[in-house]
Amino acid sequence: MKKQNIFIALFISTVMTACTVSDKARTSSSPNNISQIQQRAERGNVDAQFELAAMYATGQGVEKNSQAAVKWYTKAAEQGDVASQYNLGVMYAKGLGVEQSYQNAMKWYLKAAGKGDVKAQYNLGVMNYMGQGVKQNTMAAYLWWKLASLKGLQAASNRLSQLKKEMTPEQLIKAKEIDSTMH
Repeated sequence: MKKQNIFIALFISTVMTACTVSDKARTSSSPNNISQIQQRAERGNVDAQFELAAMYATGQGVEKNSQAAVKWYTKAAEQGDVASQYNLGVMYAKGLGVEQSYQNAMKWYLKAAGKGDVKAQYNLGVMNYMGQGVKQNTMAAYLWWKLASLKGLQAASNRLSQLKKEMTPEQLIKAKEIDSTMH
């Protein structure tokens, strides 16, 4: 069982690492375009704020700067940009450009998950399963992974299968009740 839990922790860590920056590309980043993106971002354009944040997060077209990425993701996230909310959650969960904070990660994941972001739903399942920023809660993990699974995220389906093997008979009954309301 201990080996299994270590494997699960490594698997979850790998999946969360793979989901660092949203793949939502919006513009190209030529030197002239970078200046234009910066200007639009400073004027409050949410797409430009996201693009600039992603550039800083990945070092594409600019020097990699996690603090600048957090600044621009925050501006876009506060305007309701789902990808920025998710990415900001990742930055807080990993301590990239900010002090690591599971509570802040959870805040931004919840906002993105509430708008249907499947990766945020998955990561909320991870956080509940691992007790990161919240008290460990198997049923909350089940619920978040179920939502992500219903949207086709294979990693969530895999986690549900594994989690069912670890659940008590009472938890399995609750899981069946959840399943019956979600289909």
